Amino acid sequence: HSRMIAIATEVNRRINRKVRPVDDIAQYHVEDYWTLPSSRGGDCEDVALFKKQELVARGVPADRLLLATVFSKNVGAHAVLVLILYEGDIVLDSLNTRI
Repeated sequence: HSRMIAIATEVNRRINRKVRPVDDIAQYHVEDYWTLPSSRGGDCEDVALFKKQELVARGVPADRLLLATVFSKNVGAHAVLVLILYEGDIVLDSLNTRI
């Protein structure tokens, strides 16, 4: 599992730095639109989907990855990606480069 944690740490950090935050209203003129980030950027669920795609491409089993909606005091409803491990779940968050 240390290999999966290392991959998750790298993917989380790289994608958080790469994808510019852009909300769905500004980008698609709708309140909520789940897709991969565009060249302009993406919002939290776009980033979570992108991380899932990257982790699966790097060999992490898809059944170990869960999209979850959480509540953040700063932003309200917020989507994250959860990596399920026997030792405990790891949260990959677009608001934090640490997992």
